[in-house]
Amino acid sequence: MNNSAHAPALKAPYVSTSTIVLATLGLYLIAPAFTAVHPEGFSAQIQSIALAMGSFGIERHDSYQPALTEFIFYTRQGVSGLLHAIDRFFGVGGDAGFRILNIASLLIVLASSVRFARDRGRADMRLALACLLLTPGIVETAFFFNDNIVSAAFACLAMAVAGPRTSVLRYGASGTLFGMAILCRLDAVFALPFIAGLAFHDSPSIPHLARRAVAFSAGLLLLLGAFFLLTGASMFDAIRIAQEFSQLSKRWMASIYVMPAIYFFGILTPLHMIIGAIPDLRDLIRGQRFWYPLTLVAYPVLLTIYAMNTGHQIRYMFPLLAPVICLHAERGLRWMLDHRKANTGIAPRVRWVWIALLLYALMFPPTAVILRDGPQAMTGRLYMPIVAWRWQDATKQSMQRVDALVSQLVVSERPLVISAHYNDDFYLKLRLMEAGYVDTPVARRYPACGGFTIYTRGTHEILHIRLNNNWQLSSLDQDIVSALVLTRAFECPVIREQRMAIVSRFGAHFSALDWRRFGINEPSFAQPLAMPFAEDYGLALVLGSDCCTRSVGLFSWAELDRGQLDALLAGAHATAASAARTAKTSPEALYSELHARVQSRITPAGDRRVED
Repeated sequence: MNNSAHAPALKAPYVSTSTIVLATLGLYLIAPAFTAVHPEGFSAQIQSIALAMGSFGIERHDSYQPALTEFIFYTRQGVSGLLHAIDRFFGVGGDAGFRILNIASLLIVLASSVRFARDRGRADMRLALACLLLTPGIVETAFFFNDNIVSAAFACLAMAVAGPRTSVLRYGASGTLFGMAILCRLDAVFALPFIAGLAFHDSPSIPHLARRAVAFSAGLLLLLGAFFLLTGASMFDAIRIAQEFSQLSKRWMASIYVMPAIYFFGILTPLHMIIGAIPDLRDLIRGQRFWYPLTLVAYPVLLTIYAMNTGHQIRYMFPLLAPVICLHAERGLRWMLDHRKANTGIAPRVRWVWIALLLYALMFPPTAVILRDGPQAMTGRLYMPIVAWRWQDATKQSMQRVDALVSQLVVSERPLVISAHYNDDFYLKLRLMEAGYVDTPVARRYPACGGFTIYTRGTHEILHIRLNNNWQLSSLDQDIVSALVLTRAFECPVIREQRMAIVSRFGAHFSALDWRRFGINEPSFAQPLAMPFAEDYGLALVLGSDCCTRSVGLFSWAELDRGQLDALLAGAHATAASAARTAKTSPEALYSELHARVQSRITPAGDRRVED
């Protein structure tokens, strides 16, 4: 007998309107991550090192400035290794591979932070996700290629895996994930106190805590050992080279940066977090549940202060706070939406302030727009994806110009390029490596020559004079560095016989060549050096004028004829001679000092290649 006619109809799964709205809004707010671009030359260095890992090894990645390659490789080897793996196993290389890594990292940060908040605070998934989406820095860090979002993804996942009722085996997995986080970026080590403090809180006894610590350490050491066997890069070398470059960065970094924290957290998140952290803060003051509030309230405050004292961009360390932000901000947002408190105490006044801030943060036009890696603003969360897309489009045009120049170079007979900015230096290196060119030590081709780089593919050569004092490896002024490098390079016959050269530049604000000091007029560049991408409408409304167009620097180049090259070289000789007189030495001695510093290695030489 057929009873199908009497069977109850299957009901479609119910999806609330709020869930649909949140999902739609969330996809819109993170959409620029799917079109992420290079923000600067150092992300291009990470990508080009990934190419070197699978071919000729990082020892041949940069024969002119090997210490810079060592610094980026040793302190970010996990990211380069992942890019290499994506290319090898999935056949997706170049910018597309980096884009996949960025998107996956952002999704992991969001998912693991929500899981952490659910495990630790019984958070509502939708409210927790909304809190993350309302925190500008968490989302916007994925709008451009960088190592921070990748490292934060593994760190957040390690924190989520080490849950309150986690087995010893899962603590081992957490250690492995944490190891990957610090391989992607060393400052992920600051996520360790979160895991350690919560382990103290969760463990019922010292033996139980010891077993978790052993499992975590085993997972961590297993991964670090595996990477050492694959690449020959040890964590001791990474720490040593990071300390060296940290000392260099103190020459040009300020003592504290408050604005990155403001741009990262935005307007609403601090209010949500303060309200949500009140119960834990009360426990800390009373001495109850000591480890829990110490780990999730006191330490995040200290880490935020340290991050402001260490970096000048939103991606520096702040993304490591995503799980804690999710936990406290969700509690604060839940309190705001709890109608039972609508007419009690100060709740009504706080709620009206919150509604005003919410509308201001979301719907007021972008205010105080700045460009730090990617565009950031105090307000206008609903506008920011559009602003980000415009910036990305301008950046893509810049990279298309690099591609056009490379296409010209590969068909020219031994062309000479002079780079006047670190971005065009590293972008050219990346695109030339993708075209099959290899950095070849000058001494192999032209003994007794120096001051430039040679890229070779078969018998074809591209000569590259790189003027920028990257990371201020030398303490000499930039003009002096440019003059010394030019005079040394033009001592070589293969450079001196060039009838013309291409000089590249990135943006209108900085150039390693001070044309007037060198005695010649700045050449006309082929394309504009800047492009508008946003209007600071909020500031314009306040000031009542169209004052505030924001532009992004672009790559461009110009051709120098023989007469201009001679004038440039004469200016370089004069600048070098003047610097030598001031230092009471010779230009040759000054260059020898510069050469020793720029071409020094910090780690022992070795073949850092991942065998296919």
